Amino acid sequence: MLGTMFAIAWSLFTTGVFFVGFLQSNGASDTMIGTVNMAIIACGLLQLFSPLILERFKKRKRYLLTMRGIYGFIYFGIVSALPLLPFSREVLLTLITGLIILSAIIQNGLMGSGYSTWHIQSIPEKTRINFFSFSFMANTIINIICMVSAGAFLDNMTLSGNELYAFLALRLVALLLIFLEMVFYGRSVELPYKNTLQRVRF
Repeated sequence: MLGTMFAIAWSLFTTGVFFVGFLQSNGASDTMIGTVNMAIIACGLLQLFSPLILERFKKRKRYLLTMRGIYGFIYFGIVSALPLLPFSREVLLTLITGLIILSAIIQNGLMGSGYSTWHIQSIPEKTRINFFSFSFMANTIINIICMVSAGAFLDNMTLSGNELYAFLALRLVALLLIFLEMVFYGRSVELPYKNTLQRVRF
């Protein structure tokens, strides 16, 4: 449950209006922002290949957590630090865009939906309904708290002309949250998987 909560929180700090604002604060045009968003959506098609990879692992926990760590390091660590480096705006946007798309490929193509479902098997069936009910309520509460607090923080920082540092701060907080998410997901027990009747093929 804690892993799920941290996952919801960091996604709110780095997607939607905050993602658009981060690109705008680094000089991206509306056209470029639209292009990057379309590229991320296109990377979602790579989830078709994710089962081909995951079915080859008898135990997927270590693989999925490793991919999650690489994704977090690139998307939150490196991308967040790039605006602090002495690059021209064109070079900076090219690097940010390339790394965002690379992280989307890792997230969708190499992990797909496997990361969000592998740990569910460790939840006993008698408590699974309560788990999802509580998770839904927690999702709503976290949405409200994160969006309002992050929005107020950005508004105050923007008034003083420090919106870029505000976005970087949110992304660094997200980096910490994804680390905590992995810590708690890593404590889940990976039970044996049932063999599929038909092997997934291309």
